[in-house]
Amino acid sequence: MLALNLAAGAFAADTCECPDIADLRNREAEQRAAIQAYRNAIARWGSAPPEATPDSRQAFQDNDIQTAINGVTTSGSNKVRGETDKWCRTTIQESSKCMMEVAAQHEHPHASACHADPARWSTLADYAREEISAYESEAAFVHGALVDLTSKCQLQIEMKSEIRGGTEVAISNVTGNVLATFTAPDHQPTTPYKGAGTLQYRTRDVGPPKKTGDRMLMKLAPVCYATAEGSGNTPFNVLDGYFWRSNQPPFEPRLNLVFEIFPTSETRILKGERGCPKSREPYEFWSDLFITDKDAITAANHILISEWTFEPRSGVYVEKVINGTCGPTATLPGRLAAFGPIARCAEQTTFTIKLKR
Repeated sequence: MLALNLAAGAFAADTCECPDIADLRNREAEQRAAIQAYRNAIARWGSAPPEATPDSRQAFQDNDIQTAINGVTTSGSNKVRGETDKWCRTTIQESSKCMMEVAAQHEHPHASACHADPARWSTLADYAREEISAYESEAAFVHGALVDLTSKCQLQIEMKSEIRGGTEVAISNVTGNVLATFTAPDHQPTTPYKGAGTLQYRTRDVGPPKKTGDRMLMKLAPVCYATAEGSGNTPFNVLDGYFWRSNQPPFEPRLNLVFEIFPTSETRILKGERGCPKSREPYEFWSDLFITDKDAITAANHILISEWTFEPRSGVYVEKVINGTCGPTATLPGRLAAFGPIARCAEQTTFTIKLKR
């Protein structure tokens, strides 16, 4: 069995890639459900299993096995179907390269058994035992592929972000780093991507704003403004994530990552020339503005980042560039409306991922 797993892993290295992880995880769950359903049926039949006819086999597959698979399968994942006919010929429907090989691994035991004895099923128990063997064969391949990808697909993630305040005259520069990995334990479900890292931030006052307009009036009008200041470190974690492929040719790669964004700790300051209101209060400047226009799931600070660009340049595996305004723009009141809408911020954020070797 060890030799079989090592051989499967070596072959899978040339067939399955990081974007196949989700499909492999789904197939892993389907395999477990199918094998258990076959075993349950064999135990239920005892010493009197039903006769194996084309109709009884089809009904058994539809009512017992497919029902079990449907209970664990992931919607949208790539499916693949193989068949070995009564002349021992194997056909496999089109799917991704990795999934087609998974199906081929399943069909190898069927083809071998067919060549040895085309009339090999007298009862459904015979049929079920052969199916268990076929699923175990593909399971060895799938597990080998996932084990191989746990080392090949470690994600070294770097985030660089700059947010310029729209209502605060401040700039925040942030760098985050985290290594995200997944595991494929033997005889256990594969885990999703997770990782714990650190985010460094520095938020500074870039005021006061420049005076514009009539010189005499500008001399009379004090410059008052709000800003933010602060610096430090905070956790920067990956809570969940997975690669996947579109389920239409050419089966393009996709990536979803869920980040946990912890609060930054800045101070919002009202300041300016004589006559301006003055105050200081705690304010989560960068984290609050960053989270505002992102897709939050499971919690307000759990942010989904998707729609990545794969291999945008040499040495970079995937990249996500965000240029935003931290939510919708707002119209200024009264005469100030003539100056146009104001945004909460101007954001430039880049997530860069390299595969850690």
